[in-house]
Amino acid sequence: MPAFELTPRFERDWRKLTAQQGNAFRKTVREAFIPDLDTPDQPFRPGLRVTGVTAHPGVSEMTWAPDGRATFSYGEERIAGKAHVIWRPIGTTPCSPRPQDPDIRRDGDLPPRRASAGLPAATRQADLYYAQ
Repeated sequence: MPAFELTPRFERDWRKLTAQQGNAFRKTVREAFIPDLDTPDQPFRPGLRVTGVTAHPGVSEMTWAPDGRATFSYGEERIAGKAHVIWRPIGTTPCSPRPQDPDIRRDGDLPPRRASAGLPAATRQADLYYAQ
């Protein structure tokens, strides 16, 4: 399983989701996002609609419900050969990272799925969000 971190913005947004929305996000991550991360030679499945956030290079967005989106980026590997995903804003409307957020990369394009973004590890592991 990849390593996950949560930004403070993700945690604030997470608390605003309903239980049903949180379950939908967990299910999408477990059943689609993680399996796709584990096959780096293949693109993400089309249903996740993973795209780069144009205004924020290095940040991507995925769809977890018809009206649910979450942004993420990659950090330095913590587990050899596994992606390190940093979850950013999440919500049921288009969400975008704020430019003043200190942990947003501004250099380079969307990295490959297992690339190291070199971001500070200022957030805690997100395993509890996927354990249920």
